[in-house]
Amino acid sequence: MAGRCLIIYEQSNNKEEALKSAVEKINEGAGGRVPELILFFSSPHNFYYHASRLYENFPESTVLGSSSCICLSSCGFGPTGLSVMAVFDGIDVVAGVIPDVTRYPMRYAKDIANDARKVAVHENTICLEFSAAMLNCEEIVLDTLREGLKGTDIPVFGSSSGLDPDSIMTYVSLNGVVYNEACVYALIHNEMGQIKLVRENMYRPTIVSFTVTDVDLEDRKIYEIDGKNAVTFLTEKLGIRPKALKDYFSEHPLGRVMDGDVYTVSVNDVDIKNGALCMAAGIFNRTKIVVMDPRDDFGTVWRDTALEAVKEGEFFPAFSIVINCAARTEYMIEHRMIDEFNDALTDNYRNFIGCSGMGEQMDFKQLNHTMIMALFE
Repeated sequence: MAGRCLIIYEQSNNKEEALKSAVEKINEGAGGRVPELILFFSSPHNFYYHASRLYENFPESTVLGSSSCICLSSCGFGPTGLSVMAVFDGIDVVAGVIPDVTRYPMRYAKDIANDARKVAVHENTICLEFSAAMLNCEEIVLDTLREGLKGTDIPVFGSSSGLDPDSIMTYVSLNGVVYNEACVYALIHNEMGQIKLVRENMYRPTIVSFTVTDVDLEDRKIYEIDGKNAVTFLTEKLGIRPKALKDYFSEHPLGRVMDGDVYTVSVNDVDIKNGALCMAAGIFNRTKIVVMDPRDDFGTVWRDTALEAVKEGEFFPAFSIVINCAARTEYMIEHRMIDEFNDALTDNYRNFIGCSGMGEQMDFKQLNHTMIMALFE
């Protein structure tokens, strides 16, 4: 019988084979127990199958999932297959869904508030959420969660769902039902101790900074910087051609300076015709922005994060949920760092499951190029 938590990674892209093996391992590890939570990630291609069949096999469990660019776990990783975390005891879970996230999700804030009242203890509780990606919906989803959780001090932690090279849709699911325009969430109370949230930034600010002076917040576009056409300003400031900006920003994201800290955001595209930057998160007017450089000492970054996360031996996570931005994952694969990265996670955090999506949500902020972790004591 497994302990409190069981992590599984099935590399096979044969959906029947991967699902059958995962179910057998959960049943073997359960020892007659019913999992309180089953969290899973898979590529979009096989997502419907895994979502429905996992819930068919464990109808008494809360089964929450998201499509992912890559499956990360302490049992292995890869762009195919299925990763699963089954938590058997020590948590209390209340789950729900926010449908129609591109229309008027705020109407569901009262449902979130009702779910929050079902959680007996708000201390050591998080709202784990997954939102369908490519819809520019994250900020309004976060506003809805903020309203629904008002007065509870329950933090939000989650991800936009992930694509793969052969997909044009992303998916999330709750209890066997799959959505491509929704947010699914689970309020999880840890009965065994604390939940610690950690954010890792592998980029450092450069001396190139500026203030955005004309934005379209809803469409996530920056039109002017310091009173000048955004593309013109940046080509002059960085000394590169307009057509080279998109490639430049793939390795040099921007940082929003907020509350005395820097939060990384991706440039999705460069609209040369209209002189605009198309962003992966909403930017408020008059926000200070800084160009970021990737650090050259990633091993040190990972070690520093681990020291912060475990307080030099004072905090012992039983299991962890890792969200690594798809852009970070792509960078690590391109620079042949992904094996070392997954090994570092395994060495430092023992049992973990991770996804790679199109955005990270923490502290009610939409982030990019970031890794965030929820560590359960």
